[in-house]
Amino acid sequence: MVEKKERKNKAAEKLAGLFTRELKHSANSAGSFLSYQAKTPAGLERFRK
Repeated sequence: MVEKKERKNKAAEKLAGLFTRELKHSANSAGSFLSYQAKTPAGLERFRK
């Protein structure tokens, strides 16, 4: 019974770490997308239709 509980705790810790890492990545990606939008280089204007 104790081993089962320990396995559940370890699995929960790993899942919490995974979700935390994914949440941080998603938050940083979305925030940087909204605040920084790169300008189109002047040399690419000739490729516009």
